Amino acid sequence: MRAAAAVFLNEGAGSARTNAVRRVVELARHALDADLHVTSTRDADELGAWLHERIDRYTTAVIAGGDGSLGVAYNVAAGRDDLVLGYLPAGFGNATRHLLRLPSKPEELVEVLVRGEARPVDLVAVDGRLALFAGIGWDARVAARYADAGARRMRGWASAVARSIPDLWRRPAVEVRADGWLVHRGPIELVVIGTTPFYGRGLRVNPGARPDG
Repeated sequence: MRAAAAVFLNEGAGSARTNAVRRVVELARHALDADLHVTSTRDADELGAWLHERIDRYTTAVIAGGDGSLGVAYNVAAGRDDLVLGYLPAGFGNATRHLLRLPSKPEELVEVLVRGEARPVDLVAVDGRLALFAGIGWDARVAARYADAGARRMRGWASAVARSIPDLWRRPAVEVRADGWLVHRGPIELVVIGTTPFYGRGLRVNPGARPDG
């Protein structure tokens, strides 16, 4: 018999070790009478394997982590139609929190979980993987450098941006097709594809994107 709910906390996420996140996790545990599973990793494959071993035991899985942790979770959860996926933002950028307009106060955030408020969100499929957004070019270089340096919050992000400034003048030539139509041929700085207008910290990068269209 499957248990009702569990909170899966990834302490490798950007703000997962803060008092605020610990409080919201504890509130969620008590409100949902949920089990708690804790790991600490920045490796997507490792996190995916860890979730895969545990997630089938539950009907509700609440992910406490950043956008990366949540992205791993919905790839693991894909095809499990009887599984409800919840989210407690605990990363550095938390783009999904801005997309879903989740409250910042722990009590209000847990109330959203308790009420079972659900929202369908379309995802991008890239080489068999699901993502809320994906990019190539300059933003991808910045993100890779940030991750490779240990994802050290604002200091690490500022360093990754500074190191990537020379790359703004390196514009590879590409062809971009959408629904079979050629929409661009030539040099690019970056291409962003997604169903959310937001990157981390509420930065509106893709204003025309919609999560349910």
